[in-house]
Amino acid sequence: YFIFPFKSEYSSVLKNHKQLEAILHEMINHHKSTYDEENMRDIIDEYFKERDIRRKKGDKTAQYFTDRALIGTLTQFVGDGVFAVAAAVNFSLKCLMEHPEEQEKIYREIVEVVGLDRQPTIEDKSKLTYLNAFIQEAFRLTDFISFFPSQECVSKF
Repeated sequence: YFIFPFKSEYSSVLKNHKQLEAILHEMINHHKSTYDEENMRDIIDEYFKERDIRRKKGDKTAQYFTDRALIGTLTQFVGDGVFAVAAAVNFSLKCLMEHPEEQEKIYREIVEVVGLDRQPTIEDKSKLTYLNAFIQEAFRLTDFISFFPSQECVSKF
């Protein structure tokens, strides 16, 4: 009996994680080389700005504003978003499977609004009222975000 049955999948997960870290590291380096204190573009620039403010004040916590910490934060954002979207889609599909009559109503609305000869556009969204109501109701019925905590306790106080 193999005590860690998931081990075979671990290497691909680790590989994907390293690829994500490499992409984020590249983004951070680009932001460093193009950083303009007067032109905040996103959270990475805001991170650098906060770090610089703390450094100027002599705040010892500035030492914790490292690239490694920033990569961890950005990875957390990406991961939390992926899990939340996956959970929402999963629950919505479960609702559709349990209620085929709703599936049929949504399908008819899509055919009526979008048709069968093209992809939906952003302009179609406001016209797909039943689909939008279904999605909102599915989200209301579940609290999928709480199933994916982004922080793990690593020690007791």
